[in-house]
Amino acid sequence: MAQAEPRSVTQRGVLALDRAFDQVRRRVRDRLGRHAPLEVVPYRGYGTADRVAVRGRVMVRTGRTSPAATDVWLRNVWRTVRRFLTYEMPDVAVRVRMGTAVAATRTDGEGYFRVDMPGPSATGWVSAGVEVERAALVAAEILVPPPTSRFLVVSDIDDTILPTGANRTTTVIRTTLLGNARTRAPFTGIAELYQALAAGQTGDERNPVFYVSSSPWNLYDFMVEFMAGHGLPAGPILLRDLSLERRRFIQGGQEDHKLAEIRTILATYPELPAVLVGDIGQKDPEIYQAIASEHPGRIRAIYLRDVGAGAAIEQRALAIEGAAGVPVVLAEHTSEFRKHAATVGLIAGQR
Repeated sequence: MAQAEPRSVTQRGVLALDRAFDQVRRRVRDRLGRHAPLEVVPYRGYGTADRVAVRGRVMVRTGRTSPAATDVWLRNVWRTVRRFLTYEMPDVAVRVRMGTAVAATRTDGEGYFRVDMPGPSATGWVSAGVEVERAALVAAEILVPPPTSRFLVVSDIDDTILPTGANRTTTVIRTTLLGNARTRAPFTGIAELYQALAAGQTGDERNPVFYVSSSPWNLYDFMVEFMAGHGLPAGPILLRDLSLERRRFIQGGQEDHKLAEIRTILATYPELPAVLVGDIGQKDPEIYQAIASEHPGRIRAIYLRDVGAGAAIEQRALAIEGAAGVPVVLAEHTSEFRKHAATVGLIAGQR
């Protein structure tokens, strides 16, 4: 089937710039790639005692600096821009070792790799060694939920944890460029809520938290630093490839990406129910309604942050609750989510 042509001057212009940049980048990459040291960026993965997935990306190494609360806006802009000016390395041999198990693969055209391999005997956070020629050995963190886990937490990031104005493009660009992981702050109380959900009603359930976002993988290091710096529970962070390939650029893919990732998480742990946390600024209500309809009786609660989309969203929340039979809490403040979670026994009661 023939691919659709871009429908606007803006789309055609962006695609033309992307092709030009790709040509320059390919030449630089080919020249650098013969001799330059490489860098492996491992992404937090997850799995079970039977099977785990190890993911990451291989690029020409660049000097990265850690953010500071005192960084001026110009330094933040440059750091953000550098995240997107990457020289990824395709068709590189990758070797992954976990205990006595070894798996091998090669990077794809964008430098990404993924291997599925036998799981470890341990639970909690386990480590897999990732080896690439001309790159330092790195450890990929893999989460294997322990038997004490009582439910899963699946959360959006933008405007759920981190204020971004995700439904306003200019606001997203401004906040992304001008801030860093130390200067930007999460919504009040969100870290405490997620810590409580991870601890569960008994305080020691170690419920896994998954962060699923339509943000690009280029922001992965920012997400890790932001969550660690603000006390959010560590968990797999599942982002997407921000490709300007024609079909993806025209048709989007945000909703498909989130649906696919959440479905995979639920399929990996079929015995565990889930709590879904998002906001009403983009597609979370529709995505969560689809998930709840596909898994009747399995979704314990849906928490949606009201970021000011109007009264119509209340009717949508009620429709989700009525159609899927799942309690939906629509609130501006995190405290309302925590109050409901305590009431239904997801977390210990507030003192």
